[in-house]
Amino acid sequence: GFPEMYAMAQINLANAFHSRIRGMQAENIEQAIVHYTHALVVYTRQTFLEMWARTQNSLADTYCDRIRGTPADNIEQALHCCQLALEVVTQSTFPEIWAGVNATLGKAYLRRIHGDQTDNFERAIYHCQKALEIITYQNSPIRWANIQHELGLIYGWRISGERANNIEDAIQHLQEALKVYTQDSFPYDWANTQNS
Repeated sequence: GFPEMYAMAQINLANAFHSRIRGMQAENIEQAIVHYTHALVVYTRQTFLEMWARTQNSLADTYCDRIRGTPADNIEQALHCCQLALEVVTQSTFPEIWAGVNATLGKAYLRRIHGDQTDNFERAIYHCQKALEIITYQNSPIRWANIQHELGLIYGWRISGERANNIEDAIQHLQEALKVYTQDSFPYDWANTQNS
């Protein structure tokens, strides 16, 4: 009787399961996927375009973090969800969603197993840089720091280009992330970035 409220409840449950600390992480992620999928029954491309694209991006991000299944297949599913979203969102029409999809694509290409690894890293860099056209330190510092950390990892593993330059770029992006990931505010992320 209340399809929009049902869909929003499914999204809220999915978000909660995806970020849940208690319980088994693998099961929490599976529950998140189930709830995002239930939301897509209501949020269709034809009726709720913006929410459909948002949910596709959230589903893609969840597939990137998925523990069950085959890692390669999970990443390919994430890429598929992102491509669906990019069929309907652009930087000018839905800039926040577009940036989020690009950030997720950067994350997925960094972890991608299929395809040429050199190409995957270059695509990851491209999409992260696109995301940073909208996601800034000022308007979304945590998301910005997360992308900076991803770029640090990508440049650290990058195959193309001069190795010395890639390492310098990696250091620069990781230091940018540390502007947000302080030891007091984000101890785990701070430690992870220091380790990287």
